[in-house]
Amino acid sequence: MATLSHIPPAQILQLLRHRLRSLTRGKFPFSCQPPLRKRFRKEWFSSSWSQDTRVQIRSLPEGEAIRRLEEFRAGRIEVLNRVELFEPDRFWDLVERSDLPPLARETLHYQEFLVDFGSLLDPEQGEKVLEVIESVLCGWRERFPPGHPVAWQPFTVAYRAQCGLRLHTLLLKTPLERSLLLAEGLRRDLFQHGLFLEANLERHLGGNHLVKDLSALAMLAGLFRGPTADRWLAVVRKELPRQIGIQVLPDGGHYERSPMYHILVMGDLLDAALALSTRDGSWVKSELLEPLGRMARFLVGVVHGDGEIPLFNDSVLGQAPCPSEMFQRLEGSGLLAENFAVEAAGDGVDHFPDTGYTRFRSGGLCLVFDHGRLGPDELMGHVHNDSLSFELSWGPDRFIVDRGVYEYTMGPRREECRAIKAHNTPSVDGLSQAETWASFRVGKRWHAEGGDLERLPEGEGVAARWSRPGMPVIERRVVRLDTGVFGITDRIGAGGARRIEIPFHFGPGVRVEVGEAVNRVDRGDVFTARWSATKGRKTLHGTFASHQPFEVSLSESVCWPRFHAKEQIARLVVTLKADTPVAMGTSLSTREMRGEVRMAPDSKDWGRA
Repeated sequence: MATLSHIPPAQILQLLRHRLRSLTRGKFPFSCQPPLRKRFRKEWFSSSWSQDTRVQIRSLPEGEAIRRLEEFRAGRIEVLNRVELFEPDRFWDLVERSDLPPLARETLHYQEFLVDFGSLLDPEQGEKVLEVIESVLCGWRERFPPGHPVAWQPFTVAYRAQCGLRLHTLLLKTPLERSLLLAEGLRRDLFQHGLFLEANLERHLGGNHLVKDLSALAMLAGLFRGPTADRWLAVVRKELPRQIGIQVLPDGGHYERSPMYHILVMGDLLDAALALSTRDGSWVKSELLEPLGRMARFLVGVVHGDGEIPLFNDSVLGQAPCPSEMFQRLEGSGLLAENFAVEAAGDGVDHFPDTGYTRFRSGGLCLVFDHGRLGPDELMGHVHNDSLSFELSWGPDRFIVDRGVYEYTMGPRREECRAIKAHNTPSVDGLSQAETWASFRVGKRWHAEGGDLERLPEGEGVAARWSRPGMPVIERRVVRLDTGVFGITDRIGAGGARRIEIPFHFGPGVRVEVGEAVNRVDRGDVFTARWSATKGRKTLHGTFASHQPFEVSLSESVCWPRFHAKEQIARLVVTLKADTPVAMGTSLSTREMRGEVRMAPDSKDWGRA
């Protein structure tokens, strides 16, 4: 009930409708086939298609594309950073293996790898490539008719339709009869996909799934002409602006607060805008270009020094296009007058109050602070317990990191990556910010508040706080104190004896050393401990300080910067067992700090209510 209580009544009705349809299809999995075939026979022959449709195709280096093709022909394919083996003439047996992760199985049904192979089509090796494409498409049609529980989920259908449109474009560019015949068969598949999506839009779920559905429908409306395509276009005109109003926040961030899904949604909106630009350019200009520009400006303002995204909530590297590729796509589209690119090194603050992210840049350091809501209450599937967490990079090197995501499959690793201890955020008695359960469920949740940008004598700063019943308020303030120096103050309000933990997860390849704790009395009892984190020739210096004694522990841990990829890292935890109120200060600096410990403002009030 704690999960359902946050969902709007209209969405609950859509959920009930979806559940009833799922039960029906569970008993009769191919029950959607007769009506789909009937609509296809009725509408296919009154439709035509246009070669004016605009789609963008990823430019994979030729050598890499050839390598992937030859490995596929030998019975090897890489999916979600896993190498899977199969009998060369029985590829689709692979997706029915019980040890294949569900997300990998779904990814294979997208058929995106065929687009990579299609980029190799030319008169010299075209027949070899076409043989592979034809074998995969024919095998898929035979084994996975409409209604299959995995192959015909709406999101999977939408993703496959987008890939199919790209493959169709590549097939048309090859002057081979076999290629044109494959394109003709693919158009029939795509038309069927459009009919299915029209009847199965994921209104019960919303979020990035519904944007993906609508983007694919827009692309199909750009390919086909006739009454059916006009109907799809009408659906897109009605639904997509409404979803943009819900999902794209005023500061440009996506409301699920995942940088990875921000890029994926941005790419879907760009696909829709491109496909419809030759069919309804005025609508595209009035409804899609402004939010696309807003999302681009947000993305520019949150990337790290390596040009990649922070890994807040469900985010990994390599699953969405990297920011630079996204900016190249925007520039190549010709739709936006502005040119977007990752900013050159320089000091500054980029503040996004609606999404709840602030990026501080100073002296080569880049600190991204997550101080906003966990996510939208009606869609918390990609939420982690990471409010008040941060990541820190120095140039292209990641020094303090989020641990990422190993998999979406329910189990201990999924639970661990969403837990509060997996993030660089303070906790009291191990209490969480959200009751996460299953793979994508959240019960009770307690959002952060505050997050306003402050102009202080010491420098720019942001403070935010969160609490829950029976727990004192936790407030974290991050301040840029000097060039290459940040101060972080964690204050825990009054609430009796508590165990406070403040973790720091260091990036792969970062070597961490911790000095002995010291009790200084030059301005009262201040307990301090220094540490250093080294990667290559760079050493990040840190200092912990508090008016109450604390312990510092260093241990080995792991992070998952990509799906199904594990890397060893160091985890440092500051632990206080103290009567609250209490505060802990942390300084992060590119140079070793001597003498007075510099912290965020209000350090003189540590320990007071």
